[in-house]
Amino acid sequence: MKDYKFNEDMDKNYLARFSFYRQRAFMLLENLYKIFINNKDGRIEFIVKCISDVRPKRILEIGSGVLPVYQFLPNDIKKECEYSICEINKQKVEYLLRKYSSSESFLEIKWYDAFPLPYRDGYFDFVLSKGVFHHIDDVDSKNRKEKKMDFLNEIKRVLKDGGTNLLMDFFPEKKLRDIFWHKMYRFILFEGDYNYFSKLQTKELFDLVGYKDIKLYDLNTFKGLYYNVIAKK
Repeated sequence: MKDYKFNEDMDKNYLARFSFYRQRAFMLLENLYKIFINNKDGRIEFIVKCISDVRPKRILEIGSGVLPVYQFLPNDIKKECEYSICEINKQKVEYLLRKYSSSESFLEIKWYDAFPLPYRDGYFDFVLSKGVFHHIDDVDSKNRKEKKMDFLNEIKRVLKDGGTNLLMDFFPEKKLRDIFWHKMYRFILFEGDYNYFSKLQTKELFDLVGYKDIKLYDLNTFKGLYYNVIAKK
């Protein structure tokens, strides 16, 4: 496994603090939540199917957290692709480096922001982000749309012509049980609700940035309703 790059300025801009014990406590509560309130979740299966259909040679996951999609890919896909993770949270990156041994020769992990992504133009066949888009924010609310467009443009830059961008994020509207999960997440891991765009607002940004063959999907999960946008460069 290749080394990751440190960007010391990022720690000042990212407030979440991950630790092994916080994560363990959260997972315990989340499992109880799934048992008693809601256990629906098809996110990973959806993403793995999309990757399996395309069979990309180079994959980038932006904002993997501690459960990257890489973990769930079939071994035959892992062996035939180069998988990169770009994660802004330093503690999560350190956790991932401990978790994955040096035998994961096709896995690269970088501690880095998405502005800019630390990869050359036209490098990836497939870029995915799961629950990241609402974190793409700006202190000035007037610039939020532009910041999200910059994010989509940066993904487009590192994609090959014809490459796929799969973006998955929450619907702004949430049921009471979904709000409970989000509040629990924020209380324990100091991460939470930020700047949500609707499915149609996100599609509009994909159109403005110049993506092609844009497809929209809905997915009901224990965290709430997700939307998926899949588009080509």
